[in-house]
Amino acid sequence: MRKLVLASVLAIIVVALVAALLIGKSVPATEQRVTIMAPAVTEEGTGVLVPFEVSLRPGTGRILVDLDNAFYREDMENSLRKARAIAARELGFNPASFDVEVKSVGGERTVSGESAGALFTVAIASAFAGRHIRNDTSMSAVINEDGSLGPIESLKEKLDAASKAGVTRFVVAPGQIVNPEAVPLGVVIVRAANAREAITAMLA
Repeated sequence: MRKLVLASVLAIIVVALVAALLIGKSVPATEQRVTIMAPAVTEEGTGVLVPFEVSLRPGTGRILVDLDNAFYREDMENSLRKARAIAARELGFNPASFDVEVKSVGGERTVSGESAGALFTVAIASAFAGRHIRNDTSMSAVINEDGSLGPIESLKEKLDAASKAGVTRFVVAPGQIVNPEAVPLGVVIVRAANAREAITAMLA
């Protein structure tokens, strides 16, 4: 009798652990929204932080882009596709079970996506995990198919814009060339080799 009770208890524990594991990797039951400030450069060569709202909701794997406030270049779609796939791989969930929507907040602008690929990856991971993005940290890096991070252009201008907004940590790829004289006072450069390191560096 005692063995039967013990076996039943062990069975319940196993079922509970499996359920917890599945719940931990399930899609959030309600829509989750994250706002990011993506470093960018205007056509005039001025560094700016562009606000985006990234939403994650149960769905069928669509990537939706709000066209009201921006014109999106072709590389934006590819960047978002990679960001979703890599965030899903890192957190262990099925990308076909939710929709991602991206909206540019604020005035009309032309948006290019490659240099914000790593940041979009972090935003999707943040929404799924329910963890906030550090408001003292920014990032600009290309996200590659294998999850590694690649260098971007116009780093100085992006650093200047981030510094003016109060950023004290800026994440870049290992291969990013950084001129120490171009780094604003009070800003620390953090290098992340891949999406996992970027997520760790960016999330609170």
